[in-house]
Amino acid sequence: MRKMIAKPLTLVTGASGFIGGQIASLLASKKRPLKLLLRPGATTRHLSGIEYQATYGDLQDYASLTQAMKGVEVVYHVAALFAFWTRNRNDFFEINVEGTKNICRAALEAGVKRFVYTSTTGAIGISDRPDNLLNEETPWNRGWTNDPYTLSKYEAEQVVMEYVGKGLPAVILNPTGPVGPGDVRPTPTGKLICDFIRGRAPFYVDAHFSLVDVRDVALGHLLAETIGGIGQRHILCAENLSAKNLMTRLAVLAGKNPPTMKIPTFLIQRFASAAEWAADHLTHRPPIITKPYAKLLPYYFWFDNTKSKKELGMTYRPVDDALKDAVAWFRREHYV
Repeated sequence: MRKMIAKPLTLVTGASGFIGGQIASLLASKKRPLKLLLRPGATTRHLSGIEYQATYGDLQDYASLTQAMKGVEVVYHVAALFAFWTRNRNDFFEINVEGTKNICRAALEAGVKRFVYTSTTGAIGISDRPDNLLNEETPWNRGWTNDPYTLSKYEAEQVVMEYVGKGLPAVILNPTGPVGPGDVRPTPTGKLICDFIRGRAPFYVDAHFSLVDVRDVALGHLLAETIGGIGQRHILCAENLSAKNLMTRLAVLAGKNPPTMKIPTFLIQRFASAAEWAADHLTHRPPIITKPYAKLLPYYFWFDNTKSKKELGMTYRPVDDALKDAVAWFRREHYV
C-alpha cells in the first residue's frame, strides 16, 4: 500500500489582500491545510471558496503570533501596509518592520521549516537609464526620496536577513506591480485601472515601471518555498513598460480612448507637493500622488527576471492577459 505523505500546515498572513489571497487560493487548490492570520473584520469574501482555519491576531500582537504558529511548518508572510500615504508615517514602520520582526521571531521559536517573505521591488535600487535593467543585486539607492513605504520594506528585508543569520529558513520574493483578478481593495495599480475605466485619467505622465500577473506572483511564492535558496531574493516580473504604453493597452481592453496629453514631470512634482500638504492638513485623505513618487518619475523601474526563470523555473503570462482579466473582474464586481 502506498504511504500517504502528510502535507505541512501552512500559515499565510495578509490573505485578505491581493497577493495573499491569491497565494492562499493556490495553496488550497494543492490541498494544503491552511491557517490564515486575519485581523478581526478583515475582508474575506474572496476566500469563500477555499478551506482554511482562521486565527485572529495582529503583527503587533506577539502573543497572537505565537498562538498562530502552533502546528505550523511553513509560513508565507505577505501582510504589509501597502500604500502611498497615511496620516501617520510611523504606521509603515510599526507594521512593515516591527511586525516582520515579530513574526520572524515567532516563526524561529516555533521551528518552522520554511518562511517565505513577500517583499517588493521597491526594496531594490533604481536607475536613470532604460538599458540598465535592475536585478536582485542592485543596491538600494532611493532613501533620498523619503518614501516611508519603500524605506520600511527595505528595512523589513534586513530584518528577514538578520533572522536568516539566526537560523530562520527564509526566502524573499520581490514582485513588481501585480495586476489581475481579485484586487479587492484595490491596490494602487488596481485603482489606476479603475480610474482609467471611469474616465478619470485623461492624461499620462512620463513614467516607466514593470507589471506582473498576480497569479504568477502566487506561483512564484510556491516555487520559492520548495526550491528557492535560503536568504535569496527573487524578482517576479513579466514586462517593463511605460505609462503611455499601459494606457494605450488599457484603452483597447476597456473600449476607451487612449489619453493623448502628457503632463510634464515638473508640473506633476509641483502638484504633488500641494496635494500632499492638503492631505496632511486639510482633507486627511490620500493624495493623488505623493512627493516621493513624483520625485521618482524620471527614473526607470525596469527589472531583469532572469534569476526567477533560471532558479525557480518561472514562466510569465502576458501582461495583456492580466490586464484583460483585471478589467473584466473590476466590472463584474461593480468597482466600475
